[in-house]
Amino acid sequence: MKIDLKEFAAIKADGTYDLEGTVAKFAAECEEWIRFETESNGEVHVALTAALNKYPGANMQRPYVIGETLRELGSKVTPKTFGAYSEKANAMLDAYKERGIVEIAKGKGGGVKLVSAKPAE
Repeated sequence: MKIDLKEFAAIKADGTYDLEGTVAKFAAECEEWIRFETESNGEVHVALTAALNKYPGANMQRPYVIGETLRELGSKVTPKTFGAYSEKANAMLDAYKERGIVEIAKGKGGGVKLVSAKPAE
C-alpha cells in the first residue's frame, strides 16, 4: 500500500497545514482500510467457494474463476475495490491450492479444478 500524504493534507484558511485535520483525514482512511481488510476476507472466501462449487471437478481458467468470484460479490465490487478483491481472490485461490482444495495446472488441459467436495468454511 503506497500512501500519498498530499492526499490527506488539510490546509487552514491562512494557507498553513493543519496537522490535526490531516491526521483526522488519514485516520478515517485507515479505519476504512481496516474495515475492508477485515470484512472482505470472509466475503471473498464465501464468493470463491460458490464460484468453485458451480462446476466441481471441471477445469476452469483462473481468470474465469476470479471473474465468477467477483460476480458472486455483486455490488461490493466497485471500480475502487475491484483490484483489491481481485488480489484477495487470487491469493485465496493460491492458498486453496496449498491446502489441496484445488489443483492448478498450466497449459493444455490445465486450469483450476476443485478436488475436495467443498472448501472448508
